[in-house]
Amino acid sequence: MKSVPLPAPCPALQQALAAHGKGDLKSARTWYDQAVDAPEAAALAWLGRGVLRFQTGDRAGGIVDMETALDRNPHDDEAWSNLANAYRAEAQFEAGAECARRAVELNPRQALAHANLAACLRPLGDLVEARAHAEEAVRLAPDLNSGWRTLGAVWLHMGDARRASDCFYRALQLDPALPDAWSEWLFALQYRDDISAGDILEATRLWTRSQPSAAPGARPSAIQRIGLVSGDFRAHPVGRMMLAFVPALRALGVDVVLIANQSQMDGVTEQLQDAASAWHNVWALPTETACALVRRENLDLLVDLSGHSADHRLDIFAARCAPFQVSWLGYSATTGVPSMDAWLGCPWTMPEGTEATATEALLRLPNVFTCDSRTPQSVPAGPRDQVVFGSFNNLAKLSDTTIALWSAVLAGIPDSRMILKYRGLGDPALAGALLARFEANGIEASRIECRDWTEEADVNAAFADVDIMLDTFPYSGATTTLDALQRGVPVVTMVSDRYAGRMSAAFLAAYGAEDLITSTPEDYVECAVHLALDGTRRQQLREELPRRGATSSVHQPQQFATEWLATVRSLAQERAA
Repeated sequence: MKSVPLPAPCPALQQALAAHGKGDLKSARTWYDQAVDAPEAAALAWLGRGVLRFQTGDRAGGIVDMETALDRNPHDDEAWSNLANAYRAEAQFEAGAECARRAVELNPRQALAHANLAACLRPLGDLVEARAHAEEAVRLAPDLNSGWRTLGAVWLHMGDARRASDCFYRALQLDPALPDAWSEWLFALQYRDDISAGDILEATRLWTRSQPSAAPGARPSAIQRIGLVSGDFRAHPVGRMMLAFVPALRALGVDVVLIANQSQMDGVTEQLQDAASAWHNVWALPTETACALVRRENLDLLVDLSGHSADHRLDIFAARCAPFQVSWLGYSATTGVPSMDAWLGCPWTMPEGTEATATEALLRLPNVFTCDSRTPQSVPAGPRDQVVFGSFNNLAKLSDTTIALWSAVLAGIPDSRMILKYRGLGDPALAGALLARFEANGIEASRIECRDWTEEADVNAAFADVDIMLDTFPYSGATTTLDALQRGVPVVTMVSDRYAGRMSAAFLAAYGAEDLITSTPEDYVECAVHLALDGTRRQQLREELPRRGATSSVHQPQQFATEWLATVRSLAQERAA
């Protein structure tokens, strides 16, 4: 958020701006409180105080002050841009976009306003317009860090991980000390099909060099108090999985403390708050304050559920706030945190021989890497005369390799179609760009149907329209694969060299469908084509997959929690020995 730019001929405001610029926030607040009563300085004073309040954690109060400033001077483009950024930070993207548009209208050459508008449009699914504004931001201000980061996020969500990672790297070059840019770069690398797991590890080690290494204190021989840290204790894949896991873990007699880092709360949040032994939200808390709060819980084990994904708190783990610390579930790669003792997965996501791809020790659950709260239930296929393939995956996963594989499958079944469904695909420009990639691989655009994302109530109908799901590469499906399997829709996958490329395989194995796991492009295409030609087998899978999955630990949370606790306790026993 940009600081207030210009002083006014008001001594109190001048003092406030000077103190704010020096980081003396207490004095700045005192002077702002005086300046808001000065008519000639009121708008700037309210804006400055709003920025300060937002920066120091009083986000609601900060927004009110910024709105007050605009009531007094509605023609201040920088004030509109600041308010847009505040709304964006609070996940109020529509309000943020409206404010940023006003800023751009007032001053089309304000780069930060374009960047803020792009940052609000992206989560709303307006990716093509978001890209245009992000590109304009870096054209106007080539050294604008937030412009490059926003452009990177847009490219990633449009399925171009190479351009995305290049943008994030440019942001890193501008400010190598910016933690979020490092995480965004590392996150984007997972999706690239032109680099290896070893390359990702080396990139992660570059970040590791800047991280402290804190040795553990006295370590308990048993794990009884467990803390889970995440920015996704809400309607999110991690939150959904925690709905099954947390009550099951507590039923085993252990304390479960949830440490959230989020501004968004919903019904899932409320259920998790009720299920936990204790709940804390460290959103916007500085590292020292957040660490003090975590340490007061006297945890035996602290679990990271975010890695380098959005709203992580790896700073807490770097400071070593528990005797044992592990990363699990929310990020599909090594964290690079020197104080992270282990990375938790399963034999499928972490096969033997992959130890060299992580900075942490690998800790393997016996069966699958997570559990789910929902009961599998077959969704019958709708009536149709042709085979329909599908993918409901994040567009970031649609690499060039993926499009080439899917095109080869479609070529092998000439009268087949494919449905692509994800947020933003209702935009004709975005859908058109995706269809052009198929056409470049020899597949007519008329064979591909693009659908925008819909609410949960419409999901079953979407799965009824698909016969076979085709997985992505090198970053496989996870929740989307599980969603398909539990409804009886088979998924064909090809494993890659990284954890992120083996999650579908883990779920397929749990569902007793290992024959749908392939390891070469030729086998992938052959597997998908043979299944498409075998209607009897597809019908059998439609009926049998949910029954098989229901008995696996994926859908038996108590069994999974028992296995999970035994696995992490084995770490304590090993390290204590």
